[in-house]
Amino acid sequence: MRLFFTDKLIHFSYSNSVPSRANSGRSQRRSLEVLVFTPPLDRSGGIGALFSYARPFFPQDINVKFIDTRGYAENPLWSIFPLTKASFLLFKLRFQNRVDVIHLNLGAHGSAFRKIIIGTFTTKLLRIPTIFQIHASAFEVFFNTLPPFLKKYFLSILNGAHKILVLGSISKAMMENIGCKSHLLEIFQMGVPELSVQIKSSSREKPSNKATRKNPIILFAGELGQRKGLPQTLESIASYKGDFPYLIVAGSGNVEIWQNFAESLNIGKRVSFVGLISYSAIHSYLNDIDALILPSQAEGLPVSVLECFSAGKIPIVTISGNLGDFLNSENSIIISKPTCEGISEAIQVFCNLYNLDQCFNIQYNAKRLWVEYFDASKTTIKLVKIWQSASIEESSRSA
Repeated sequence: MRLFFTDKLIHFSYSNSVPSRANSGRSQRRSLEVLVFTPPLDRSGGIGALFSYARPFFPQDINVKFIDTRGYAENPLWSIFPLTKASFLLFKLRFQNRVDVIHLNLGAHGSAFRKIIIGTFTTKLLRIPTIFQIHASAFEVFFNTLPPFLKKYFLSILNGAHKILVLGSISKAMMENIGCKSHLLEIFQMGVPELSVQIKSSSREKPSNKATRKNPIILFAGELGQRKGLPQTLESIASYKGDFPYLIVAGSGNVEIWQNFAESLNIGKRVSFVGLISYSAIHSYLNDIDALILPSQAEGLPVSVLECFSAGKIPIVTISGNLGDFLNSENSIIISKPTCEGISEAIQVFCNLYNLDQCFNIQYNAKRLWVEYFDASKTTIKLVKIWQSASIEESSRSA
C-alpha cells in the first residue's frame, strides 16, 4: 500500500483565522491559503511522512496545497519539468490572490537548489511570507561544498524568509554557523499520531499484555545503508554471544545486497528483510515488536524513533543529530558508539531488562515523551500558528 496525493486544495477550519491580504478591507474572512513545496509526500522520506501525519489535524479554514517540485523520475534532471510547472502555478495563484504563506521543505543537493529557486520568487519577486523548514541532517556539509557566490546567494534567500524552522539545538547551531540570522531560526518538531494505547501516560499500572516470548523481536526501520548503521547492526548479530533477538529490517534501499551480506555472516535465519513498506505496515510492526534499533551516524530527527515513542516501545539508538535534546537513559537504551561492539552492548542491556521483565519504565517514559513533544495533534497546531503569524506580520507591513 502506498499513499498518493494530488494537488487539489485541502479544506480545513481553524477558529483563529485571520483576514488574508486578498481580503484586506473586506468585512468577510476567508481561509488562510498555504502552499507547501515538496516532492510527492510518498517520496519525501521522513518529512513526507510527517506532513502525511499532519494532514488530518489541519484546522478547517487552513487551505493547504502540496505542490510537487521533484516528480517520480529516478533521474533528478527530470525534476526540471515539475519544478517549472510548480513555478507557473505559484505565479498564477499569487496573481489570483490565492496564496498567503509559502512553506518550503529544504533538504540538501537537488532539493536545496529547487527550493532556493522557489524561494527567490517568493522572497524577492512576489513578496510572499516564506517559511523554510530544514530537515537535512548534513545541510552544513552540503552548503560548504558550494562556491562562495552560491553560498552568498543561498544565505540572501534564507535570510529573506519570515522563519527558518530547525529540528533542534544542533540544527540551530548548524544554521547559525553557516550565516543564517539567529532571530529567524525557530526550533520546531512535527509529530506523529498515537500508534498504540498499550502504555498509558496517566497510569503506572503495568500492562497486562506483556509479550511472553523467550526472545524479543527488534525492528530496524530506516534507509538501508551505512549512515543508519545497518552493516554494524548485522555484524553485531554475527558476533553476539547468546540467543540474539530476531531482527526485522524495513526501509528503502537494495534489499538483495543486504540479504547477501546477512547470508555471508551466516545469520540469514535470524533476520527478515521486508523492504520499503507502507505507513500502516510500519504501525503494525511497531505494535508487534519489542524494540526499535537505529544506530545512526548522522540524523536530523528520525521519524521511526518518534513512531517508536508513540507506540510505547523501547528505542535502542545513538545520540545523533537532535536526538540529544530528548533522549536519555530513562526513555531509551543509548548506543554509546555506532560500532559492532557498541550495538552489541546496547542490545545486551535490552535483553537483560527484557529477561527480568523490567522494560516497562522505559516504555512508560518513551510514551510520555511523545505526549509532551511529538503528538501530531499538538505539533500541527503549532505549525498553523507559525503560518498565521507570518501572514499577520505581512498584512501589518502592507497596511
